[in-house]
Amino acid sequence: MGHCILITARHNQIAREYFDILPGTKPNLASVATHVHIPELLNHVGHVLKRHTPREIEFQRNDGHHFLLRVSPYSDENPKNPGGVAMTIADITDKKVAENEHIREHVQEYVSEHLPGRKNKE
Repeated sequence: MGHCILITARHNQIAREYFDILPGTKPNLASVATHVHIPELLNHVGHVLKRHTPREIEFQRNDGHHFLLRVSPYSDENPKNPGGVAMTIADITDKKVAENEHIREHVQEYVSEHLPGRKNKE
């Protein structure tokens, strides 16, 4: 996104778990360190600001938990021309575990049906 100024106007305690924001400050998001790797975060924010359409990004913390970051257009004044974004983060770990289990079961079923000479090893 190049050089940009994205002032963090409001944030809560949960945001500080993911972003290095000191209480009572309004830092530039482009210069804030993150405690997790969120690929292309600033590009997603730029897309939302330019196109006025939300974006969702999945990411995983080092402890194995999965999250969904939703970046949505936000404006106090004119909803048709948002001047900012709102970001929300949801823990989707249980959903990802269930999806992975579902995939594993289907792979095992496929192997047992199509490769009869092979045994599934768990």
